[in-house]
Amino acid sequence: MSNLTQTATNSLDFHEPEAWTILSVEDSQQYQDSLSFILRQHRVNGKPIKLLSAFNIASAADILRNTPNIAVILLDIVMEEDDSGIKFIKTIRETIGNHEARIIVLTGQPGMAPRDDLLQSLDIDNYCEKQEMSAPHLRSLITANIRNYQQIHRLNQAKLGLQIIINQTQNLNQLKQLQSFSDTVLDAISQLCQATDGGIVCAQTHLEDASSEIIATSGPLKHSPQTAARIVNEQSIQQLLEKARATGQHQFDGQRTLLYFNDSRMNLKSYFVIIISRVEISETVIALLQVFCENVRSGLVNVALFENLQRLAFKDSDLNIYNRNQLEQELRLALLNDIKHQALLLVQLKSYDELKSVFGYSMVLDSLRAIKVRLESLFGDSSVIARISRGVLAIITKPETIVNLDNICEALNQPYGETTKRRIGLRCMLYPLTHAKERSGDEVLADAELHLEVAKNRNLNAFCFHEKLRSDVKEQMLLSEALKEAIEQESLFLHYQPKFDLLSGTVIGFEALARWTRDDGTVVPPDQFISLAEKAGFIESLDALVFRQLIQFNKKLIQVQSGLQLSFNLSIQDLKQPSFIDELIEYAGASGSAGQNLVVEITESQAMLSFTEIEQALSKLRAHGFRISIDDFGTGYSSLSHLAQIPADVLKIDRMFVNKIKPNNQHYHLVEAIIKLGHQFNLDIVAEGIEHSYQAELLKALGCQYGQGYWFSKPLSERDALALLDHD
Repeated sequence: MSNLTQTATNSLDFHEPEAWTILSVEDSQQYQDSLSFILRQHRVNGKPIKLLSAFNIASAADILRNTPNIAVILLDIVMEEDDSGIKFIKTIRETIGNHEARIIVLTGQPGMAPRDDLLQSLDIDNYCEKQEMSAPHLRSLITANIRNYQQIHRLNQAKLGLQIIINQTQNLNQLKQLQSFSDTVLDAISQLCQATDGGIVCAQTHLEDASSEIIATSGPLKHSPQTAARIVNEQSIQQLLEKARATGQHQFDGQRTLLYFNDSRMNLKSYFVIIISRVEISETVIALLQVFCENVRSGLVNVALFENLQRLAFKDSDLNIYNRNQLEQELRLALLNDIKHQALLLVQLKSYDELKSVFGYSMVLDSLRAIKVRLESLFGDSSVIARISRGVLAIITKPETIVNLDNICEALNQPYGETTKRRIGLRCMLYPLTHAKERSGDEVLADAELHLEVAKNRNLNAFCFHEKLRSDVKEQMLLSEALKEAIEQESLFLHYQPKFDLLSGTVIGFEALARWTRDDGTVVPPDQFISLAEKAGFIESLDALVFRQLIQFNKKLIQVQSGLQLSFNLSIQDLKQPSFIDELIEYAGASGSAGQNLVVEITESQAMLSFTEIEQALSKLRAHGFRISIDDFGTGYSSLSHLAQIPADVLKIDRMFVNKIKPNNQHYHLVEAIIKLGHQFNLDIVAEGIEHSYQAELLKALGCQYGQGYWFSKPLSERDALALLDHD
């Protein structure tokens, strides 16, 4: 079927057919005759059915090749071969590329091609069994599919018309001479209207009784200037021209169309285009012409069409203000002028996605419109306002208009709506352009957005840019790149902090802690580079590296002393990735560890925030021998029900409580409650951050079994950790 030509129309054809063409592909003469009888009197939108019959796939293909605008195909799914119909459907859609014709599959053997499978896998509209198909049902099915075809055909034609406009306006943008410009205009119009009888472009000065000058002609008129001149002077054309002058509008009158262009920048000239058509131009074509004429008008005033398209590209249609591209241009101009008297203010709608999800996009737009109106009220019409992303507006204004940023943010954040009185929820970031020396508009905007994100991370509602912040952000970016490289080169390493039995003083295990020393000897604190890895999106790679090194240490640990626990941290991002958990379990098993002495530590606050998302991962790890430890317990907000549900084995008391524990003080009783709670749930209790002997004694007296901290030992290198066991 590869030699078939595409039957979906490649040229504009908005004229309704005199009859709806239906192709019946059916090898039964009797069934074909029945279809013909049922449909011969049937009319859709007042038009009859033209039924074409094919008794095999080859003849059906031939009909498709030579017959345009087939609205509906009635296809027996089982033809010469069991899968002939299925192959033919794929040929129609994929090889021929006809996506307009509606396909109704008919079968007398439903078992040969199951209905659900076909409807899901193929682009068909209906699947019907012949024996269940009554004449009324068939006619209603045909009617519905013809109407679907009609809508799809019109839509495709409109798309094709818009594509013609886009292509031709690109051509017009390159043309500076009136003659070639006019020729291109006529060529485009002939494609849009199928005006085979030709067209004429005329110019006319605004002088009284001035005659019309023919600039260009097309079609048969191209070789008949006398005929063109006669048409221009016809009374009907002159009447249309007078009406166009009076109204300033294009005139559409049956088979005669006059497009009128008048502008004060046209050097005291007006232009009009006459279109001669054998049939009346449809409303869709009129709409397309209206669009195209706007581009033509811009070209006739010698304004590059590209600028016109740019105006479309530089406007936010939802809010009718500038968009990001235009703001970058405005920033560029501002930077060329006195930057001391210019400032950029970003206003962010908080929780954009949540608001859109809960209240809908219209409510979000209402919020943004309210912000825009208030910005205009606060800063005046002289300020430039733009929408630079989904939930962020920006304004270029004078710094002196923003005396107090907090007050501005509060004014913008006042409740709005006559009945709802909703607070919008905003974040403001001020960026004085004095900080933007030797920077382009897009660089300034990107810089401002980056610092708006800083404000978001710091949970600030009002935030003013300062130079140190830029250096801090740049330093973070460089550090992020260095961390990524360090992970790839596996230059991070582990230290191991021993855990002790508080009663016996013996080592019962270690916690693996990642360490990073840069090539220049700089030691980067773990809380800094771990947080950076989470934000930059490579925490999974970091944790995978930690786990590989931990497993190698564990092999040595088992040889020295069995039964020691080795704990390590996993992020919530890790636990949300089933593939990561599977790889971790597989790697542990392949190394001989099989999770038998490994403990996964997760923070309480993160676990509670994402409990439903990570519960399955924790249960899976536990099922493979891993133990689960709730880290930093007491700092989150777990309920007893959560604690009962989470598959945990160990509870770690946060160092904050240990550090402040004194006999019978508030923290003493909190720790006592945590220990009792842990025992009630049969959890091992580990206290972290023990730095003094009295802390160890108090914890031991309260029933805490295990502890770790600098009182016992700092985190040790692998060699020192193994040496500690030799002396234990």
